[in-house]
Amino acid sequence: MPEHPGSAAILLYMAPIPYFMSEDEIGVQKLTALDMLEHNRPLREHWIKRIIAALIDWVIVLITATITGFFIGAGVAVFSAGLNAILAVFWVLYSALMEYLYGATIGKMMLGLKVQSLKGPLRLSNTLLRNLSKIQGLILLVDTIVGMATTGDPRQRFMDRLADTTVISTGRPEKEKNIPESEE
Repeated sequence: MPEHPGSAAILLYMAPIPYFMSEDEIGVQKLTALDMLEHNRPLREHWIKRIIAALIDWVIVLITATITGFFIGAGVAVFSAGLNAILAVFWVLYSALMEYLYGATIGKMMLGLKVQSLKGPLRLSNTLLRNLSKIQGLILLVDTIVGMATTGDPRQRFMDRLADTTVISTGRPEKEKNIPESEE
């Protein structure tokens, strides 16, 4: 009998995720990301990185959209409906174009994450679809929770599943790659 739900067998249908699973975890029981989070440190770290990356990207978009809003006449009404619409469009387009062109947004690059297509090369249609939920914060939250509460690749939001994409780790974050190891 397993000690906890995280040690139960897992069957995933999406891209292989070897650093999330040990050989004794492969079996027939299907678990969700929510089932695995408590006992799976790499998965927790993956989602923490995604949240931090999203916050970094949000700040970039907020600054860019605010500056743009001032130029097109939004004035000092920073939280007006007009600026909110600009923010929503900027965040979706920024995320989709950066992921299509570079495989990651600036936040993802900083944290060593990358968007990957599960079926061939990453297309603009994949990145637009996976980022549609960023049109509004509550929709993004629901997208994330639904993805984590359903079986499949535990790294996917629901829109990732629809777009046949996932977010993978590229290794250590960019800023850590050039840090020399301690000689002690």
